[in-house]
Parts: sequence; structure tokens; C-alpha cells
Amino acid sequence: MFEFTSERKAMSVVLKHPTKDKAICFVKGADSSIFPMCDGYGGVGKDSGFLGPNDPNSKILEVEKSVEGMARLGLRTLLYGMKEIDWDGTRDPLDLPVEEIECDLTLLAATAVEDLLQENVKECIEDFRQAGISVWMLTGDKGLTAKEIGVSCGLIPPE
Repeated sequence: MFEFTSERKAMSVVLKHPTKDKAICFVKGADSSIFPMCDGYGGVGKDSGFLGPNDPNSKILEVEKSVEGMARLGLRTLLYGMKEIDWDGTRDPLDLPVEEIECDLTLLAATAVEDLLQENVKECIEDFRQAGISVWMLTGDKGLTAKEIGVSCGLIPPE
């Protein structure tokens, strides 16, 4: 397993295929990390020009737009991808560099969850402000998600 790091914003697990001489790598992480790891990804909002209609990643631009829409709603998003690796059993796949494992992925799924605010957060922040206490928001969330959460809890005024 390649554990999550804040630099990669992803984590991976490598499993031996039950019937083939292959290993399967499953990766999950932030869209900003997983999209560039996917086979045929051309960059944010760009078609690579290399993906045919039957390619497993042919819908990647649609997924990207969907993920952006979910982030605008303040949802926390994760992407999942996988890759088969030739493996004859003589070498441990975990001995390979992570960059060799986490590349040319097939995008499997995108998820979005609402991370609900605790009760009375907005009122509490307003009380702090009225008392002259500065309030800061620190997050590792995607920018769009963080902005929407900031608006929902009253830290950022709605546009």
C-alpha cells in the first residue's frame, strides 16, 4: 500500500490478481491528483484528442464537469481509478516507484459527500465577530468546496 500524503493527495493499494499474472492498483484521492494520473487526460477542461468513444476514459471531461458542479454545492469529492500491472511474482509491486504505479489509470468513479456543519456554527462565528475575535478557516478542501462551506457558515459573504 502507498499511504496518503498531502503532496500526492492520493493513496493506493496493490493487490495480486486472483487468476492472472497481474497485480491491480486501486487509487483514490483528490480530483486535482487523480485526473492527471488517468490515461488520456489532456488537462483541466481539455480533450486530449487521443480518446476514442470506446476508450474506458472517454467520459473523463463529463466527469470533470460533474465534479466541479458538486464542489460548487460545497460537497467533498473523491476520485477512484485503477490500473493492471504485469506481475510474474518475482518482484513485489510495492518495490516499484509510486510514480510508476499511479499513472495511466482508468477512472472508475467519482463520489461526493456533504460534510454537515455542526449546529449553530453560523451563530457562533457571528458571536465571535461581535466580540472582536478574528475567525480563520483552514482547510485542505478543493477551493470551490472551501468557498461554499465558508459561505454556508457565514465566514464569506454570498456573492
